[in-house]
Amino acid sequence: MSINFGKYDQRVEILNYTQTRSSDGGELRVYSVLYTVWAKVTPVGGAETQQSDEKVANIIIDVDVRATGLTLNETMRMNWRGKTFNITSIDEFGMRLNEGYKIRGTAKDND
Repeated sequence: MSINFGKYDQRVEILNYTQTRSSDGGELRVYSVLYTVWAKVTPVGGAETQQSDEKVANIIIDVDVRATGLTLNETMRMNWRGKTFNITSIDEFGMRLNEGYKIRGTAKDND
């Protein structure tokens, strides 16, 4: 099964963090763009959860990217269409090893 990379028409930013200290000595994670890649983004659905007496809707997406030159892990985040998604899973796909990654991300729907 061949992969049609021509369908990778969405720009996605992959964010990595650096650990810093706040003025009061607390630890802070500061995220910055590590990669900007072309991707195929598929909305998977969503889920609604109860948090602090408030219902919160979550958006779930799958993002397919070429694996060339990428090193990814679940502590990273993604930006797509103005929303920031936490990475919940990363799976390899393709006929060859490391041909592509399917990244699942979730974000709170504040809109």
